[in-house]
Amino acid sequence: MCAMVLLAVFCLPSLAAEASEDEKVNRFNVVMVTDASGSMSDTDPDGYRYEAINLFIALLANGGNHVGSVVFSNEVSAEEDPMEVTGRPEKTEITDSIQGQEVGGWTDIGGALEEAVDMLEESGNPELPSIIVLLTDGNTEMGTEEETQESIAKKEEALEEARDSGCQIYTICLNQNQQANPDELRQIAQATGGQFREVQKAEDLQDVFDLYYQMIFSTQSVKLAEETIPESGVVSRDFDVAELGVEEINMVVFGEADRYVLRDPQGHEYTEEELAEILYSSRTFDLLKISQPQSGQWHLDVYGTPSSQIEIFKIYNSNLSATTHIRDEQENYIAGTPVEFITELYEGGQKVTDMARYAGYKAVLEVTDFEGNVLDTVEVDQAGEEGFVTSFTPADYGTFYATLRVENEGQVTSGGQFTLNVGNTPPTANVEVLEKHINIWPFLIPTDSTIDLSEAASDAEDASLNYQVESSSWLEDDYTLEGSQLTINNFSVSRGSFTIQAYDSQGAYCTFEVKVTSTNIGILALILMLGGGLLVLIILLILLRIALRKAFMGSVTAENLETRQESTITKNRGRLKLTMFQIGVTGLHKKSYFQATGKSYITFVSKKPVYADNIVGKAKKIRLNNGEDVYIYVDAEHTRGIRVRFDSVIQESMY
Repeated sequence: MCAMVLLAVFCLPSLAAEASEDEKVNRFNVVMVTDASGSMSDTDPDGYRYEAINLFIALLANGGNHVGSVVFSNEVSAEEDPMEVTGRPEKTEITDSIQGQEVGGWTDIGGALEEAVDMLEESGNPELPSIIVLLTDGNTEMGTEEETQESIAKKEEALEEARDSGCQIYTICLNQNQQANPDELRQIAQATGGQFREVQKAEDLQDVFDLYYQMIFSTQSVKLAEETIPESGVVSRDFDVAELGVEEINMVVFGEADRYVLRDPQGHEYTEEELAEILYSSRTFDLLKISQPQSGQWHLDVYGTPSSQIEIFKIYNSNLSATTHIRDEQENYIAGTPVEFITELYEGGQKVTDMARYAGYKAVLEVTDFEGNVLDTVEVDQAGEEGFVTSFTPADYGTFYATLRVENEGQVTSGGQFTLNVGNTPPTANVEVLEKHINIWPFLIPTDSTIDLSEAASDAEDASLNYQVESSSWLEDDYTLEGSQLTINNFSVSRGSFTIQAYDSQGAYCTFEVKVTSTNIGILALILMLGGGLLVLIILLILLRIALRKAFMGSVTAENLETRQESTITKNRGRLKLTMFQIGVTGLHKKSYFQATGKSYITFVSKKPVYADNIVGKAKKIRLNNGEDVYIYVDAEHTRGIRVRFDSVIQESMY
């Protein structure tokens, strides 16, 4: 636990905020994706995963974060769209939904990730970064090979959508029975810039969730006590709260505590009613959440049974951020001329103008070359009227990378990163996306899986460039990069992408994407193409095409129930997407469509179950008969959705 805490403290990301974005400092869209397959009854019979999730949710700041959940086994068995959590009621609703699902079935990781990514895109706050936390004790495994491959395909598509949107996925592999494949979860995390941890014992899950919380929310955990309760029955601790940047203090107590005494720096002792308002209780821990705490020394007494074990942690929710700008910023700097960095502190998105409050903090400037060698480190612990001012003087031509951070007794806040081009022009990308399709052949037929990167970028000074993989959907052992030749040796995913950095000789770089799709020709496909089976395949494709091109035999009218926007479209055959009507946001899934049947009715198809006035309960497919108005709703209260009418050109019995 201590090792993970220290790692988190020194590897924390941070968000820089402007004064108008006070509600967005250290705020995220978060979706908890939890495995409810049958094996979880064996690997976590005591429900430690729920305690870990409860702690993660309880630690969240009261306001600003949007949290949703997906519970899965054979399929998604429960989902809660992201909603803002402002206190105990919303947090309890989320954790109760996760814990209330029955355990059983297979492991559809792809379906769960697809649902989580779609959920963030459709219901998450678009102004916040997005995170997915995935916990499972297995790898993708379904009842049939066809279902397994379908789940894998969904996973690959979800990963690409997550990479494109910048959504990071943090994964946890509970491998207590040694039956899981950690590589799959490691790959999911690496592909999206998240983190991966393998856990051998379910009771260790809480440590990992705590670590992830610290990494995501730029906070720190300080252990105040780990001891046996003495004969007096009380463990007492004083703890300090910093004067700047502390939005909340979470006092987490593991063990069996009977009651608490809490005093603030002014000597006020919390009453039982006040303690009840800030106390979150779970089976294995209690959490006291103090919002907008006074700075200074606090006191906590924890009462419990003598000889029992107790642990006490202090965990900040920080609203401190830092922004840095360069004085006289330029596209190209001159060797021998100082470059000055000005770093300012913000609390809750509001600029700190009282420079006396900078006391105890220091700004650290670190400059490296493109190989990562540290060229200079500058520390400033006195702020001037502008904030912290640090300076670096490049001695020679080249490209250098400057990183600013602000520290205070182990608390680290990022101040920004900068690229300094000194007498050097960076390369430019000739394409945003380089696309490549690879056919994977069986037997001894060679597979051309090499991608030439040399034409994707160019440089004004250098004829050739160096290339580096910044991130990838593939594991590092799956590919090699030699010069400008990128070769995929193992197709652990059938489709994916690479983010490539093209460097010049001075270390400046540009970035472009490489998107790869593949087709595994396979033995059966090869035999069919070489023999009479090819004819059978062609016939089947023709029949399938005919089936998919059934006529609509009429027009479709759709009306947005909220805005009353209406549109009518006449379609010849096939499918008609709901988005084609351009009637605004209806709340229905973006992939919903109308399916032709060639008869006097059509079918409305939704990815998620919906309500309709011509059915009982919920369904994914709604029949629309000729000339009837059908109301389709997103919610049980019938407040959002569409009115639909299908007018057929033929008259036919509707039964």
